[in-house]
Amino acid sequence: MSEPRNIAVVTVDWSDDYTGGELSGRWGQEGHEKYIFRPYRKQYYGYFPPNGGNFPVTQSGDDWLIFFVSRPTKADPSVVVGWYENASIIGGNRPRPDADNLEDSHDIGPFSYSARAPYAVSIPAAARDCLLPKGDSLRSFSYVRENGVDKKSRMELVKPLLKYRERVSDGASDDGVDPGAAAPIDPVLKRKVERAAISAVKADFGKAYRFKDRQQQRGFGYDLEFADRSTGEIWCVEVKGTAGGRDAFYITRSERNADVRIKAEDGENSLRRWQLALVTNALDPKRRRIQYFDAAQMESSFEFQCLQWQAVPKDKDPA
Repeated sequence: MSEPRNIAVVTVDWSDDYTGGELSGRWGQEGHEKYIFRPYRKQYYGYFPPNGGNFPVTQSGDDWLIFFVSRPTKADPSVVVGWYENASIIGGNRPRPDADNLEDSHDIGPFSYSARAPYAVSIPAAARDCLLPKGDSLRSFSYVRENGVDKKSRMELVKPLLKYRERVSDGASDDGVDPGAAAPIDPVLKRKVERAAISAVKADFGKAYRFKDRQQQRGFGYDLEFADRSTGEIWCVEVKGTAGGRDAFYITRSERNADVRIKAEDGENSLRRWQLALVTNALDPKRRRIQYFDAAQMESSFEFQCLQWQAVPKDKDPA
């Protein structure tokens, strides 16, 4: 991986996806960064919040590596949410070319941009584990390397950012993801993390249980089946693994409803029990943690946010 000559770091409001999802922070859901990882004609359009009311000026070259960082709440440290490769800093605050097709707001006008790039990496919310160094206070945007020279005040920031970029890119290549594709990639929540999480849960149950793998069988609503050798009780475990430390995950309707389905199928004397196993820091044995939740505990411990809907025609009233 080539060493970038120019690096910028941009602080944006928090979103789970930056493709139109809700924002939280200074500007809430009206911020221009709402679409920084939604491409238009294979180009990405990034927004730089102004520093003291001033937007960036145009920078020479199209070889900028631009990291976007954010934090879920004011009490949390800043983390990398994604970056642009081979980017151009356009400067100013220009309307996106597809602004007319995006959701608008009377307060901020058309969604605008300050940089564009042919390639972007978007880190899923549950896998954002690259924390910025403690005490590193960033402005809205900062140039931390220009023409191959790091700013002395930012040298400790550049190192972990480049190391993280290399780790994520290597992981994406190992799993057959084209790192040059003009599309956001899911570089961490992929087979490597899933395999590590599955292995951790299997090891945690141990030899006291007989084991069946249900990952390739659709409709079960869980990945693994463990039968207690002494009691016959069966644990139907849905495994969720993340590379980061946040207690967040994605779950399908069949997985969320599996407990209800099992109870309906088996009746009151069922030996089957559904359970969620949440494995955080799955790739780091020293920091890895496994938490188990039954269906009721899961519902009471987490807020479920709908990221998309299926739209079907409404039944017409009889004539």
